[in-house]
Order: sequence, then structure tokens, then C-alpha cells
Amino acid sequence: MGQAKQKKQLTIADYHLWSTMNLTAISGKGLWVGYSLRYDSGLDTLFVSSTDGKKKFIYPKGRKAKFCGDKWFACITGKNSLILTMLETGKREVMEGVSDYEFSANGKYFVIFSKDSNGKKAMTIRNLFSGTSEIVGNISSWSFNNDRSVLAYDVKNETGSEVIILSLQDIPKLLAQLPFSGYTAINIVWKENGDSLLFVLRSLQGPADENLSQTKLAYFHCSDLKLFILEPEKTDGFPKGKHIHSIFSNDLCISEDGKRVLFQLLPDSLTQKYIDPTVEIWHGDDKRIYTERKLTGTLDEWAKAAVWYPDSSTIFEIMPQETHVMLSGNQQFALSSNLESCEPQLEYTAKRNYYLTNLITQERKLWMACHSGEIQHTFMSPSGNYIAYFKDGNWFTYNIVKNIHLNLTSSMNIAFYDETNDIPDEPDAYGLAGWTASDQSIFLYDQFDVWEVTTDGSSLKRLTHGREKGICFRITKSNKTLNSQGFLSVTPPAVIDLKTPLLLHATTLNKEQQGFFTLERDFEKPLVFSSHRIEALLKADQADVYAYIQEDYENPPSLQIKKGKNGKPHCLFQSNPHHKEYQWGKVAVISYVTSTGEKLKGLLYYPSVYKKGGVYPMIVYIYEKQVKKFKEYMNPTVYLTYG
Repeated sequence: MGQAKQKKQLTIADYHLWSTMNLTAISGKGLWVGYSLRYDSGLDTLFVSSTDGKKKFIYPKGRKAKFCGDKWFACITGKNSLILTMLETGKREVMEGVSDYEFSANGKYFVIFSKDSNGKKAMTIRNLFSGTSEIVGNISSWSFNNDRSVLAYDVKNETGSEVIILSLQDIPKLLAQLPFSGYTAINIVWKENGDSLLFVLRSLQGPADENLSQTKLAYFHCSDLKLFILEPEKTDGFPKGKHIHSIFSNDLCISEDGKRVLFQLLPDSLTQKYIDPTVEIWHGDDKRIYTERKLTGTLDEWAKAAVWYPDSSTIFEIMPQETHVMLSGNQQFALSSNLESCEPQLEYTAKRNYYLTNLITQERKLWMACHSGEIQHTFMSPSGNYIAYFKDGNWFTYNIVKNIHLNLTSSMNIAFYDETNDIPDEPDAYGLAGWTASDQSIFLYDQFDVWEVTTDGSSLKRLTHGREKGICFRITKSNKTLNSQGFLSVTPPAVIDLKTPLLLHATTLNKEQQGFFTLERDFEKPLVFSSHRIEALLKADQADVYAYIQEDYENPPSLQIKKGKNGKPHCLFQSNPHHKEYQWGKVAVISYVTSTGEKLKGLLYYPSVYKKGGVYPMIVYIYEKQVKKFKEYMNPTVYLTYG
């Protein structure tokens, strides 16, 4: 009989062989999947494979990967080379100097943004059915509406620029052409339903940073072709010493009813260079220490949100003294706060005073003093009727119209906060998953389950049955329940529809088993649940085809494909196959009791050459709870953040 091949001892010289796998995309019907391998050396590679394993395409240093149905795949590689692949035949087309691209929703048009031979931005609209193309030069900005059926873009010309609005639903159709003398349009933002758009007009006279006071906003209705311009110098009430500062997409927002535009104002003084004082002055009662103020500036130098009312050509500053703001889902109410309002104090995240503003009437009031500053403790509802907040271990709703606070969870005899919290701060809530679209209910987490609780407190219902099974269920973001329009980086309310199956992530408390379930008709059904780490699940939009990554400490990540809810998963790709050639350790969950009598669990990692009875040096790492990493595969590396 032949002897088993002896495994090699792992050395630092071998570490470069290991990669980290990431799932990037799955095609419409689940016939294709994209994944990447990332190396510490930077020699990353993108792959596209048919889910039956019969075809594979390789893209060195590929990024920005997208499928168009199951027919086309595109990505950008190397130094801005765009590769368009017809998946059925494998035919490739390479285009150089490409910065971005997008497919229209109907799969007919491919829009490419690049630089021409003179270094100017250009746009190519390719008809994927006929192969014909149209090239537009001197592009400065562009944006598809949310359903990718209409494209808006700005073209520079001799006198300024013009914004073109083009339908790509069938044959390209010009919807509007908006000329602007002496200005160029940047940062085009669409309303959620696509019936209007908003953009910043930047002056072309001299350097951009010297003409900030001339910056304007333009708001256009596609239905009636009405154009509104916000010109600071001609607008009554526009604050002196400030200018429009909305250079990113989440700096702008159009209200659901189309009657309000939200943007940012910045003091003109910020254009002046910072002068380091000769003497630093530190006060013991400073709300923020000197070095932090030096790094981020004083709060009166921060950008502040404002509302423009196009119909009346007026503006209103939402947050004259505040630093943060969140909006209701219909953008009718704003909840603003100042991070310094309750400082100095000892909590990790300082409490704040919150002000509620009606953006229609401009009425403003103190909503709550010294309330939690944690971002996951306060939410505004999609329809603008409620604020949900976590306080003193319970979830509350506040009825904005009736001015009523209601404790939703005090009578439930179940903790909705982390009872195992052992850090010197208030325990975090397990979380709020989202709302129904009508604001009728919110979805809350306890340690194990998802609850639906009506916002008026009249009824509650446990949707999952994790407590009995020792399984923690959480709604995944892959359900596409999130409203896509945010403002100032604040995640808008999640809207959850129980009429469609929900995808749940599931784990046991010590992560010994993990996976995903579907929630249908008040019952959770397992898609995949095993004694591995299961993560990054993707579902095809048009079929019950799933891709996910599976691993454990002794087995490197593999890409698994599951076809049909009851289908058997199969391994499409195994990363780091050389792993089996090397000696490898093992990990075990251990239990211990602290000096105070507290029972805890930890992880014990055995060396690859471990023999029972031997004596080995041991490194103890005690920061936070490690048992949650029980099933994680760890690449050998010298770049660990914890030493």
C-alpha cells in the first residue's frame, strides 16, 4: 500500500499563495455568477462562471462587475479597460479609457463613459441588439433614473452647457434639452419615481473654488417640462455668507410629493486657509477637545441642510445649530441634532438634543432632550407619521401628529436589548429591521426572533420561532427592502412587505451552525443551514437560484450553488486548494469561569503540530467575545490588525 503524502510545514514564504474570495454578482436567471479572488500582493482576479461549471471567464484585476440579464457581462480591468463579454459565445470587446458604464433596464442599450483622444469625457450609447453606436463628446456628468429607462447628461459647449434627458425605453427619444449659459451641470439626482430631477449648476467663470457664491440649483419636472432655478443672489432669505454646497449625490434630495428640495449650505469662510495658532488653548469643559476641533473644524463651519420650495422660490434652514439630520420617508419631517449639545460626558456616544421640524409649515420644536446619539436607536417612518426610538431598554413610537409617546415593548417580558452586555456603556438594542409601507407596523428583533408590532401598540406578532430552536433570525438586506434614496449618508427607512417571501440569515448563539431561511406564510423554511460559516448569499432576480460562500476553520471558503429551494447545493469553486498540502491546526470552543464567577466561552486554537501530552507556548487574546469566530477560516498573514 502507498503511503499518504506528508503535509508541508507552513512558512511565511507560503503566505502569498492565499487569497480571499468575494461574491460579486449573479445573473438574472442564475445561469452565471461572478466572484473575485483578492491577494495581499494586489494581484486580484475576477471570474465569471456558469453555475453548471461548464464555462469560465477570467478578468485579471477586474472590478465594477455587472450582468445584463444572462446574455452580457461587463467589467473594468487594469487601467480603465472595459471588457464586454457575450456570455453564450465568449466573444469579448475591449474599450480603453473607460471610467464607468451602465446597462439600460431593458437590456437593449449599453452606455459607456470614457475619455476621448483629447482627454475630454465622452459617452457612447451602444445598441446591443443592432450593434450600432452613438458617441456624445464633452460630457461633464450623467445619471440614470432609478429604473434605468431614462438617462440625463450634461454636455459642455462654447457658451456653457446643456442638460439632455433621453428615454432609452425603446428607440432613443429626446425628452428635454436644457441650455445653461456660463454654467455646467454636476451631481444629477433623480426623484424616486423618476418624474423629476435635480442638479447643481457650477459657474464656468474662473476657478471653481473662487465662484462658489454663483453656484445654483436646477429642478426640472419631466411631465410638464417646468424648470426652476435657485439663484442665491435673487432669492429672498438666502443666508448671507453661505453658498450651495452639494457636490455628492446624497447631498441632494427631492421630496416624495415633489414640492421640496433638500440641499446643503456651507459658510464662505471655509474657503480661507486654516492658520495654526501660536498658542493652543485647551479648556477642561470643552465639548470637543482641541485636536478634534482642529481636525474637523468648529461646528459652525460644517455644512448644514436647507429646504428649497421651488413653487414659492423660498428657502428654509432646517438645522441652524445642529450637525446631523434624518428625514421621514416622505421628506415631510426632519429630525435634527447637535453632537455637542449634551457634552462633555463620559459615554462612548454622547446623548443629544433632538429637534423636530415640519418641512411644510416650518414649525420647529424640541422633540427630546439628551436622547441616545446611537444611529440605530432612532428611526423615522416611511410615510412620516411616526418616530421609533429605543430608550431605557424599550422600543417606543412617537405619533408626530398626535404628539403621543407609546411604549411598545414594556409588557412583553422579553428583552429587546443585549442582556449579555459587559462593557461600561448602555446595552445596544437588538435592532429595528424596518416598517410596513403604510407605517402600520414596525419589525423588531429580540435575541432570537423577528416581531411585527403595530405602531399604535394594538397588536404584536412573533414572525419566527428561533427561541425554541436556539436560532437567531435576522432579515437580510438582499431582500431589496431599502428605499434607495438617502440624504447626508443617513440610511432611509427600510420598507418590508410580508406578502413576498423574506430572506432570513440564521445562526446559533455560538455560530456553530449558520445559514439562510425563507419566511413564508408565518413559517421559516431552511434554504441552507449547516455546521459551517455561511455568508454572502445572492439570489437571482428571476429564478430560485442561490450562490453563497461556505467555510470553516479547517476548510477554506468555497462557492456553493443551490438551484431551487429544495435543491441540493453543489460546490462550484474551491478557493485556496493548496490548503490541503499544508499542516493545519484546529479550533475548539472552551468554557471557563472568571474570577467573579461568570461563565464564559472562548476559542482554543491548536497548533498544526499538536500532539496530546506535549507542552506548547500559548498566546492569550481577551479583547471582546471570540466565540463568534468559531467557524471562520483565517488566511495566514503577517498583516493582522491585532498583532
